[in-house]
Amino acid sequence: MKTNKTWLVVIAWLAACSSPMEDLNSIDDNRDYSTLSKNPSINSQVYELVPQEERKLFEISFPCTHNSYNYKGRFEKSNVFDNLPSQFQKGIRAIEIDVHEKSTYHFPFKVKKDISVYHGKATNGANGSRLAHYVLEEVRDFILENPKEMVFLKFETTVSGSQIDKLMDKSGLSGLVFDQIKTNPYPTKEDVIASGKRIIITRQIGNSRFSPSLPRHTAGGGYSDNSDHNPQSQPSENKYFSMQYYGITSVAGYGDADRAKYLNHPSRLGEFVDQTWKLNGKKPWRVIVDFPSVHNNHYYEVIEEMNERAIAKVRIVDESGNIMMKDGSNLYHWNWECAYENGVVMAKTSGECNFPIKAYETITLKPVSNQFDFVPKQVVISHDDNKNDYLVSFIATRK
Repeated sequence: MKTNKTWLVVIAWLAACSSPMEDLNSIDDNRDYSTLSKNPSINSQVYELVPQEERKLFEISFPCTHNSYNYKGRFEKSNVFDNLPSQFQKGIRAIEIDVHEKSTYHFPFKVKKDISVYHGKATNGANGSRLAHYVLEEVRDFILENPKEMVFLKFETTVSGSQIDKLMDKSGLSGLVFDQIKTNPYPTKEDVIASGKRIIITRQIGNSRFSPSLPRHTAGGGYSDNSDHNPQSQPSENKYFSMQYYGITSVAGYGDADRAKYLNHPSRLGEFVDQTWKLNGKKPWRVIVDFPSVHNNHYYEVIEEMNERAIAKVRIVDESGNIMMKDGSNLYHWNWECAYENGVVMAKTSGECNFPIKAYETITLKPVSNQFDFVPKQVVISHDDNKNDYLVSFIATRK
């Protein structure tokens, strides 16, 4: 890692006390936040500058569609207006494909079964379907024609892992799958591009040889009757963080274009994504939406703006420098007072997290706990629009 500059003020370590175990979530919330963003760090301030070109995949936001497939308008009930080539052209780099075994009945009693793409196993493709290998060939063609691009592929499927393997072989995708996730689950985009294998399967299906799944988790957002809810905080040790933000019909679960117009509106989408990142202390790796082309493709502008922000990469560590992720088998939930120029956000995270910083913004990050003291007590970062991120470690000692 390249370190351009380090600020370090050495202070005496806080002595650890043998106080009984307390609930990390039971924080006194009757505090005055009015001066938080104005106060300098009380103790030491330590952070390192990290070039943004060194970001891992989970630190980049990729445009993603839900139920990604449509074919020349033939899918009566769809979640996207554009076919896959058009989506790729506009910037989609993560897709979800529904794959099922479709039965076709022929007179008098013959039944033919094919692996097809359509939404919902029970429909048997009544609202539109296409043979799955043709769909995956469109992914293959994009990858072969664009040597500097990659695609995340997720299967929503009722078929077996071995059937997925045969499908990948038939479509010509097998040799294009990044196969280093076992040894390198957190590559950079440059690592993937350089390998020449630029498709990442996000979830293993059954006994498929395309394994393992990415270490990921998903926070709900605006789907079904939860679509009006506020952003949710769901701490996890998994680094690949997806945010679901789409509306589906209550009857059959099809895409709801009217709801998408509301959810993806310029007055709402960017703010929702911003708050979800800040509350979880995790940059959304996939912001999964329906109908991303509504509002003149504003969705893509939101993703671009997210990637332009600097990142404060934060770790809670013990006195030996080990990340404090779990207490035995229980995940630590660390609470934060995070002051941004537009207000204070109370975040809840795992022991390794990240927070956004806009150009020329000053933020204050302060962990709070009834059980631990921290060195430093808080960190203030002013970002001057350089091409660096910030690495910060807080040392936790028991009170």
